[in-house]
Amino acid sequence: MEAIYNPLANGLHGPWNLAAMAAGKHVLTEKPSASDAAEAREVRDAAARAGVVFMEAFHYLYHPVARRLLDVVESGEIGELRNVEVHMEIPPPPDATCAGRSRSPAVG
Repeated sequence: MEAIYNPLANGLHGPWNLAAMAAGKHVLTEKPSASDAAEAREVRDAAARAGVVFMEAFHYLYHPVARRLLDVVESGEIGELRNVEVHMEIPPPPDATCAGRSRSPAVG
């Protein structure tokens, strides 16, 4: 096996990503790749040391719509791109659905 896919619970991504890279495996992991910024730096540095490919599973980067958007912008078909503004919001679930669960992003 040359690569692993890490679909585990969020809080397990960092440790298992590190373990796989230490074993010389390429890693495709679900988001988030780590529990915090320090762990993310550790994961990044481990990938560089191991010389493996490490990637979060952001499938939309490879979607045909994303490629078409880039083609349209690069062609000038709609004029010169002068500004991009994005607002993204993912509201938390109601408290009733989270009874007994941690609000930590690493736990989910």
